[in-house]
Amino acid sequence: MPSPDPLIGLQKAAEEASSEQTSLRSRSAKGQANRGWAAIERGDPEAAIPCFREALRLQPDLPVARAGIVEALKARHPLYRWLLQGCSWLASLPASTQVAVMLAVYCGSRLISSLAEQTNDGTSLLWPLLMLVFGLSALVGIASPLFNLLLRWDPLGRQLLDEDQQRGTSLLLVNLLLPLPLLVWAVYSQDGMSLVVWLLLSLISLPSSAIFRCAPGWTRWVMATLTIALAAIALPLLAGIFVELPAWLAQERLGLIALFVYALIGSQVAATVLMAFSVRR
Repeated sequence: MPSPDPLIGLQKAAEEASSEQTSLRSRSAKGQANRGWAAIERGDPEAAIPCFREALRLQPDLPVARAGIVEALKARHPLYRWLLQGCSWLASLPASTQVAVMLAVYCGSRLISSLAEQTNDGTSLLWPLLMLVFGLSALVGIASPLFNLLLRWDPLGRQLLDEDQQRGTSLLLVNLLLPLPLLVWAVYSQDGMSLVVWLLLSLISLPSSAIFRCAPGWTRWVMATLTIALAAIALPLLAGIFVELPAWLAQERLGLIALFVYALIGSQVAATVLMAFSVRR
Protein backbone atom coordinates (compact mmCIF):
# COMPACT_ATOMS: atom_id res chain seq x y z
CA MET A 1 0.00 0.00 0.00
CA PRO A 2 1.58 3.33 -1.01
CA SER A 3 2.43 5.84 1.68
CA PRO A 4 -0.17 8.60 2.12
CA ASP A 5 2.65 11.12 2.15
CA PRO A 6 5.25 10.84 -0.68
CA LEU A 7 7.81 12.71 1.44
CA ILE A 8 7.64 10.02 4.13
CA GLY A 9 8.24 7.35 1.51
CA LEU A 10 11.23 9.23 0.12
CA GLN A 11 12.63 9.72 3.61
CA LYS A 12 12.34 6.01 4.40
CA ALA A 13 13.98 5.10 1.11
CA ALA A 14 16.85 7.50 1.83
CA GLU A 15 17.29 6.04 5.33
CA GLU A 16 17.34 2.49 3.98
CA ALA A 17 19.89 3.46 1.30
CA SER A 18 22.06 5.21 3.91
CA SER A 19 21.86 2.20 6.23
CA GLU A 20 22.79 -0.15 3.39
CA GLN A 21 25.71 2.09 2.39
CA THR A 22 26.94 2.22 6.02
CA SER A 23 26.71 -1.56 6.28
CA LEU A 24 28.62 -1.94 3.02
CA ARG A 25 31.35 0.44 4.20
CA SER A 26 31.57 -1.44 7.49
CA ARG A 27 32.00 -4.76 5.70
CA SER A 28 34.59 -3.20 3.41
CA ALA A 29 36.47 -1.69 6.39
CA LYS A 30 36.54 -5.04 8.18
CA GLY A 31 37.74 -6.70 4.99
CA GLN A 32 40.62 -4.21 4.74
CA ALA A 33 41.45 -4.79 8.43
CA ASN A 34 41.47 -8.56 7.88
CA ARG A 35 43.85 -8.13 4.96
CA GLY A 36 46.07 -5.98 7.16
CA TRP A 37 46.22 -8.61 9.89
CA ALA A 38 46.93 -11.30 7.31
CA ALA A 39 49.89 -9.22 6.08
CA ILE A 40 51.19 -8.91 9.66
CA GLU A 41 50.92 -12.67 10.16
CA ARG A 42 53.02 -13.33 7.08
CA GLY A 43 55.62 -10.83 8.31
CA ASP A 44 54.90 -7.92 5.94
CA PRO A 45 53.94 -4.88 8.09
CA GLU A 46 54.61 -2.40 5.26
CA ALA A 47 51.83 -4.02 3.23
CA ALA A 48 49.54 -4.05 6.27
CA ILE A 49 49.72 -0.30 7.00
CA PRO A 50 47.83 0.86 3.83
CA CYS A 51 45.10 -1.73 4.52
CA PHE A 52 44.57 -0.43 8.04
CA ARG A 53 44.67 3.19 6.83
CA GLU A 54 41.92 2.44 4.32
CA ALA A 55 39.88 0.59 6.97
CA LEU A 56 40.11 3.62 9.29
CA ARG A 57 39.17 5.95 6.43
CA LEU A 58 36.02 3.91 5.84
CA GLN A 59 35.25 3.41 9.53
CA PRO A 60 37.34 5.64 11.84
CA ASP A 61 36.05 3.96 15.02
CA LEU A 62 36.90 0.37 14.00
CA PRO A 63 38.92 -1.01 16.98
CA VAL A 64 40.46 -3.94 15.09
CA ALA A 65 41.89 -1.57 12.49
CA ARG A 66 43.22 0.87 15.10
CA ALA A 67 44.91 -1.95 17.00
CA GLY A 68 46.22 -3.40 13.75
CA ILE A 69 47.95 -0.26 12.51
CA VAL A 70 49.63 0.16 15.92
CA GLU A 71 50.96 -3.41 15.70
CA ALA A 72 52.03 -2.88 12.08
CA LEU A 73 53.97 0.27 12.98
CA LYS A 74 55.75 -1.59 15.79
CA ALA A 75 56.35 -4.61 13.56
CA ARG A 76 58.51 -2.51 11.25
CA HIS A 77 61.24 -3.23 13.80
CA PRO A 78 62.64 -6.71 13.03
CA LEU A 79 62.96 -7.63 16.72
CA TYR A 80 59.34 -6.82 17.48
CA ARG A 81 58.19 -8.56 14.29
CA TRP A 82 59.92 -11.74 15.42
CA LEU A 83 58.50 -11.45 18.94
CA LEU A 84 55.03 -10.69 17.58
CA GLN A 85 54.98 -13.85 15.50
CA GLY A 86 55.99 -15.90 18.54
CA CYS A 87 53.44 -14.18 20.79
CA SER A 88 50.70 -14.57 18.16
CA TRP A 89 51.36 -18.28 18.16
CA LEU A 90 51.26 -18.37 21.96
CA ALA A 91 48.09 -16.24 22.09
CA SER A 92 46.35 -18.62 19.68
CA LEU A 93 46.67 -21.37 22.30
CA PRO A 94 44.16 -21.88 25.13
CA ALA A 95 45.00 -20.05 28.37
CA SER A 96 45.80 -23.35 30.09
CA THR A 97 48.29 -24.25 27.35
CA GLN A 98 49.89 -20.81 27.59
CA VAL A 99 50.43 -21.33 31.31
CA ALA A 100 51.84 -24.81 30.61
CA VAL A 101 54.33 -23.33 28.12
CA MET A 102 55.45 -20.74 30.67
CA LEU A 103 55.88 -23.42 33.33
CA ALA A 104 57.87 -25.55 30.87
CA VAL A 105 60.20 -22.60 30.22
CA TYR A 106 60.59 -22.10 33.96
CA CYS A 107 61.32 -25.80 34.60
CA GLY A 108 63.81 -25.81 31.73
CA SER A 109 65.53 -22.77 33.21
CA ARG A 110 65.75 -24.47 36.60
CA LEU A 111 67.25 -27.56 34.97
CA ILE A 112 69.86 -25.50 33.13
CA SER A 113 70.66 -23.64 36.35
CA SER A 114 71.11 -26.90 38.30
CA LEU A 115 73.37 -28.36 35.61
CA ALA A 116 75.43 -25.17 35.50
CA GLU A 117 75.90 -25.23 39.29
CA GLN A 118 76.99 -28.88 39.19
CA THR A 119 79.72 -28.14 36.64
CA ASN A 120 81.34 -25.62 39.03
CA ASP A 121 82.88 -24.02 35.97
CA GLY A 122 82.43 -20.32 35.36
CA THR A 123 83.26 -20.80 31.69
CA SER A 124 80.39 -23.25 31.12
CA LEU A 125 78.15 -22.36 28.18
CA LEU A 126 75.14 -23.18 30.34
CA TRP A 127 75.32 -19.81 32.12
CA PRO A 128 75.07 -17.73 28.90
CA LEU A 129 72.24 -20.04 27.79
CA LEU A 130 70.43 -19.43 31.07
CA MET A 131 70.86 -15.66 30.72
CA LEU A 132 69.60 -15.84 27.13
CA VAL A 133 66.44 -17.69 28.21
CA PHE A 134 65.90 -15.23 31.06
CA GLY A 135 66.48 -12.20 28.82
CA LEU A 136 64.11 -13.45 26.11
CA SER A 137 61.42 -14.20 28.70
CA ALA A 138 61.71 -10.69 30.14
CA LEU A 139 61.71 -9.11 26.68
CA VAL A 140 58.55 -10.97 25.67
CA GLY A 141 56.86 -9.67 28.80
CA ILE A 142 57.55 -5.99 28.13
CA ALA A 143 57.90 -5.97 24.31
CA SER A 144 54.46 -4.54 23.55
CA PRO A 145 54.54 -1.57 26.00
CA LEU A 146 58.24 -1.02 25.26
CA PHE A 147 57.61 -0.57 21.54
CA ASN A 148 54.49 1.47 22.34
CA LEU A 149 56.87 3.75 24.21
CA LEU A 150 58.99 4.10 21.07
CA LEU A 151 55.83 4.93 19.09
CA ARG A 152 55.28 7.97 21.28
CA TRP A 153 58.15 9.58 19.37
CA ASP A 154 56.42 8.75 16.07
CA PRO A 155 53.86 11.43 15.01
CA LEU A 156 51.41 8.88 13.61
CA GLY A 157 51.97 6.37 16.38
CA ARG A 158 51.39 8.99 19.08
CA GLN A 159 47.96 9.74 17.60
CA LEU A 160 46.97 6.08 17.38
CA LEU A 161 47.88 4.96 20.92
CA ASP A 162 44.80 4.89 23.13
CA GLU A 163 44.70 6.16 26.72
CA ASP A 164 45.49 2.78 28.29
CA GLN A 165 48.47 2.26 25.98
CA GLN A 166 49.82 5.71 26.81
CA ARG A 167 49.36 5.10 30.53
CA GLY A 168 51.11 1.76 30.20
CA THR A 169 54.09 3.32 28.44
CA SER A 170 54.35 6.07 31.07
CA LEU A 171 54.32 3.49 33.86
CA LEU A 172 56.94 1.39 32.08
CA LEU A 173 59.19 4.43 31.63
CA VAL A 174 58.92 5.27 35.34
CA ASN A 175 59.68 1.62 36.26
CA LEU A 176 62.81 1.59 34.13
CA LEU A 177 64.11 5.04 35.08
CA LEU A 178 63.62 4.98 38.86
CA PRO A 179 66.15 2.17 39.56
CA LEU A 180 68.83 3.69 37.27
CA PRO A 181 70.60 5.63 40.08
CA LEU A 182 71.04 2.29 41.82
CA LEU A 183 72.79 0.91 38.73
CA VAL A 184 75.11 3.92 38.73
CA TRP A 185 75.83 3.32 42.42
CA ALA A 186 76.51 -0.40 41.77
CA VAL A 187 79.05 0.45 39.07
CA TYR A 188 80.68 3.14 41.19
CA SER A 189 80.86 1.10 44.41
CA GLN A 190 81.47 -2.29 42.75
CA ASP A 191 78.70 -3.64 44.99
CA GLY A 192 77.20 -6.84 43.61
CA MET A 193 74.12 -6.68 45.83
CA SER A 194 73.27 -3.22 44.49
CA LEU A 195 73.40 -4.66 40.99
CA VAL A 196 71.07 -7.52 41.99
CA VAL A 197 68.56 -5.16 43.62
CA TRP A 198 68.65 -2.86 40.56
CA LEU A 199 67.79 -5.84 38.38
CA LEU A 200 64.96 -6.92 40.68
CA LEU A 201 63.48 -3.43 40.80
CA SER A 202 63.68 -3.16 37.01
CA LEU A 203 61.89 -6.51 36.68
CA ILE A 204 58.86 -5.04 38.44
CA SER A 205 58.18 -3.52 35.01
CA LEU A 206 57.00 -6.99 33.91
CA PRO A 207 53.82 -7.11 36.02
CA SER A 208 53.33 -3.34 35.94
CA SER A 209 53.37 -3.34 32.12
CA ALA A 210 50.47 -5.80 32.19
CA ILE A 211 48.23 -3.60 34.36
CA PHE A 212 46.83 -1.48 31.53
CA ARG A 213 46.77 -4.44 29.14
CA CYS A 214 44.11 -6.05 31.34
CA ALA A 215 40.49 -4.98 30.97
CA PRO A 216 39.28 -2.27 33.38
CA GLY A 217 37.83 -3.78 36.52
CA TRP A 218 38.93 -6.55 38.84
CA THR A 219 41.54 -8.01 36.44
CA ARG A 220 43.38 -4.69 36.36
CA TRP A 221 43.18 -4.34 40.14
CA VAL A 222 44.61 -7.83 40.60
CA MET A 223 47.64 -6.98 38.44
CA ALA A 224 48.14 -3.69 40.30
CA THR A 225 48.03 -5.55 43.62
CA LEU A 226 50.60 -8.10 42.42
CA THR A 227 52.88 -5.28 41.29
CA ILE A 228 52.64 -3.53 44.65
CA ALA A 229 53.34 -6.83 46.43
CA LEU A 230 56.53 -7.32 44.40
CA ALA A 231 57.65 -3.79 45.23
CA ALA A 232 57.01 -4.50 48.92
CA ILE A 233 59.25 -7.58 48.76
CA ALA A 234 62.04 -5.59 47.07
CA LEU A 235 62.01 -2.61 49.45
CA PRO A 236 63.80 -4.41 52.36
CA LEU A 237 66.50 -5.49 49.88
CA LEU A 238 66.89 -1.88 48.78
CA ALA A 239 67.12 -0.66 52.38
CA GLY A 240 69.72 -3.33 53.15
CA ILE A 241 72.13 -1.78 50.64
CA PHE A 242 72.42 1.50 52.54
CA VAL A 243 71.78 0.30 56.12
CA GLU A 244 74.08 -2.14 57.86
CA LEU A 245 72.13 -5.28 58.65
CA PRO A 246 72.60 -7.83 61.48
CA ALA A 247 74.29 -11.04 60.37
CA TRP A 248 71.10 -13.09 60.63
CA LEU A 249 69.16 -10.59 58.50
CA ALA A 250 71.93 -10.47 55.91
CA GLN A 251 71.60 -14.23 55.52
CA GLU A 252 67.85 -13.87 55.05
CA ARG A 253 68.40 -11.69 51.99
CA LEU A 254 69.00 -14.72 49.79
CA GLY A 255 65.67 -16.15 50.88
CA LEU A 256 64.01 -12.80 50.15
CA ILE A 257 65.56 -12.71 46.67
CA ALA A 258 64.30 -16.25 46.01
CA LEU A 259 60.82 -15.20 47.21
CA PHE A 260 60.89 -12.24 44.82
CA VAL A 261 61.81 -14.49 41.88
CA TYR A 262 59.04 -16.97 42.65
CA ALA A 263 56.54 -14.13 43.12
CA LEU A 264 57.66 -12.63 39.80
CA ILE A 265 57.08 -15.93 38.02
CA GLY A 266 53.67 -16.24 39.66
CA SER A 267 52.74 -12.71 38.61
CA GLN A 268 53.65 -13.49 35.00
CA VAL A 269 51.48 -16.61 35.02
CA ALA A 270 48.67 -14.51 36.51
CA ALA A 271 49.18 -11.82 33.85
CA THR A 272 48.86 -14.42 31.08
CA VAL A 273 45.61 -15.74 32.53
CA LEU A 274 44.14 -12.29 33.27
CA MET A 275 44.95 -10.87 29.84
CA ALA A 276 43.50 -13.98 28.16
CA PHE A 277 40.37 -13.55 30.32
CA SER A 278 40.16 -9.90 29.26
CA VAL A 279 40.32 -10.88 25.58
CA ARG A 280 37.55 -13.45 25.99
CA ARG A 281 35.34 -10.84 27.61
